[in-house]
Amino acid sequence: DARYAAASQGVMDFQKVTYRSSVGDIDIPAYLFQPLKKRGAQGHAAMIWVHGGVHGDWGTSMFPFVREAVQRGYVIIAPDYRGSNGYGAAHYNAIDYGGKELDDVFGAVDFLKTLPHVDSERVGMMGWSHGGFITAHLLFRGETPLKAGAAIVPVTNLIFRLGYKGPGYQRSFATQAGIRGLPHEQRAEYVKRSPLYHVEKLQRPILVHVATND
Repeated sequence: DARYAAASQGVMDFQKVTYRSSVGDIDIPAYLFQPLKKRGAQGHAAMIWVHGGVHGDWGTSMFPFVREAVQRGYVIIAPDYRGSNGYGAAHYNAIDYGGKELDDVFGAVDFLKTLPHVDSERVGMMGWSHGGFITAHLLFRGETPLKAGAAIVPVTNLIFRLGYKGPGYQRSFATQAGIRGLPHEQRAEYVKRSPLYHVEKLQRPILVHVATND
């Protein structure tokens, strides 16, 4: 946080914020990056930028890309959803892959609506790897307020994914409280948590870019 604050000084408006997960059970910390000079009411498009890693966090390596987006006029919010590193054991162990973590990220939409200079009709989302997985899920949720999204090399089918991964990787999913089992034991749960099976829920045209290898 201190490194972001120092690097943002005189470049963009940086804040560490929290908001309530849309499922309503925990507060989600997030990094908020905005132009120094706001354009006025609804003057800025916004993007929710979702970090990768099953147990990852928002790292400083993304700073150059965020700075460029902000210089182009975007407001960027980057949530550290449940399961992320750096917030203690309770936050880390609350991981819910393809479950409540989606609600954690989705809560950023309501937070952005509290910023008068953000146009809620121009909100997009992007993520890489696990961030792409979450992005794809939220794009395919049916009624979505998102205008566009980019899911870059996401996992799209957990049943297929766990079919070729080893026991250690499988265990990290099967032991989660919201899943409790492998795909052959909890198939319906894994289908629910796989973006591939929800594409047909799209109910209006939005711009979607998915680049994936599984």
